[in-house]
Amino acid sequence: MRACPGFPDRPAVTRVPTEWLCGALAETESLAELKVTLHVLRLLDAKRTAPRFVRLSELRADPAARRSWQACGGLSADAALSEGVRLAVARGVLLALPVRIEGDAARAAGGTAGEDTCLFLNTPATRRLVARVQRGEVALVLAPTTTVTPAATRRLTIFELYEQNIGLLTPLLVEELREAAETYPPEWIEEAFREAVGYNRRHWRYVRRILDHWATQGRGERGAAGRRPEAPRDPRRYLEGEYGHLIQH
Repeated sequence: MRACPGFPDRPAVTRVPTEWLCGALAETESLAELKVTLHVLRLLDAKRTAPRFVRLSELRADPAARRSWQACGGLSADAALSEGVRLAVARGVLLALPVRIEGDAARAAGGTAGEDTCLFLNTPATRRLVARVQRGEVALVLAPTTTVTPAATRRLTIFELYEQNIGLLTPLLVEELREAAETYPPEWIEEAFREAVGYNRRHWRYVRRILDHWATQGRGERGAAGRRPEAPRDPRRYLEGEYGHLIQH
């Protein structure tokens, strides 16, 4: 057993439902189920947009979770993950929604065609959502799956920035966002989203116009391309031009 080195003065925290701590936890006998549930709760808590769900492929790619699966009473990592998910779903803690990823959706999700599973915390809202997806009334948009690293060292992808600051990603925007990610430096993209949110202009067209403006005029009021851009004095500077009328609402 390796000793815990302790925690910093202000450790990162994960919110865990009290109902689970006071109910299901007392009946949980499987170490795999316990670990899967806690890691799913951790990843769900990190989501900043609705609907919140964790893909099975996301769990497999998470380094901290994989280390947990490797210490589950002799089970292989894959077997522990499968067993933990099965038991958590059977207990009613999680909802599992199988999804098929094909064609453009597979490329948008960062992989090849195949199957995946979306895991939700079992609440009335998510039960209604899953039922609507199963009836074909709505569709989930799956952002690319990336290997998860600690938040302190990982920069959010453009897809995560969009979902956290604007809303659910649509298939029509995937290629445009990917093109922007290949065109502009990551720090520009982060700052453009931050500036758009600061002026309550939560539209991709507005973010794109900020990036285009920096590319042609330089970043910030002083035109310094190597420093953090300063907020413009007038947000309307990005609303002028041929397409400005499209984002003035």
